Amino acid sequence: MTIAFAISPEADVRPPARRITRFLRNPSESMHCNNIRLNPITCKIKGGSLLETTPRLTTFDFCKFSCLCLMVLAGCGSGSAYYPAGGVVKLSDGTPCDGALVVFHPQDAGKENDPKPVAECDAQGVFQLTTMSPQDGAAAGTYGVTVVWNAAPGKESKFSLSSESSGGADRLKGKYGMPQSPLLNAKIEAQSDNRFEFILD
Repeated sequence: MTIAFAISPEADVRPPARRITRFLRNPSESMHCNNIRLNPITCKIKGGSLLETTPRLTTFDFCKFSCLCLMVLAGCGSGSAYYPAGGVVKLSDGTPCDGALVVFHPQDAGKENDPKPVAECDAQGVFQLTTMSPQDGAAAGTYGVTVVWNAAPGKESKFSLSSESSGGADRLKGKYGMPQSPLLNAKIEAQSDNRFEFILD
């Protein structure tokens, strides 16, 4: 004989350790066993004794389990440590590249698809890298560095990471904007100030 009844989300879904003292033959009813309210569980009963219980996950339980899995995966994906990093970008005549977009491209094997640290140069050509949160720096490793300088000095630029452009024609004529063959390189280290000076032609 098989009797079906349901387990409310707040109940302890572990099979009761002691014998169920009362059985219900009407599946629409609920029952109490050792002060635990049971609601979808399937019990196989023989001779008034509980032989087996098979808990059935409710939608609420499934949602909790899914959230837990997502939290674990998120934790695994955010294991990299970031170190403050930045520097200055100037032309060879000392002109700061105001508004230039700087992107660090991971070069180490297996890290090519890691997040790219980015920054925008201020009026003095100074930049501070951002990877996950503002100015948190970059993960340790070697990088190819691209610089695209589209915004005229004193005017606001707009990031466009897909094209690695900040709008308008590149004043550097694309020379430093090729991530596949970057002309600039940098290495981020844990025990370093990670300050870089890029002098462009």
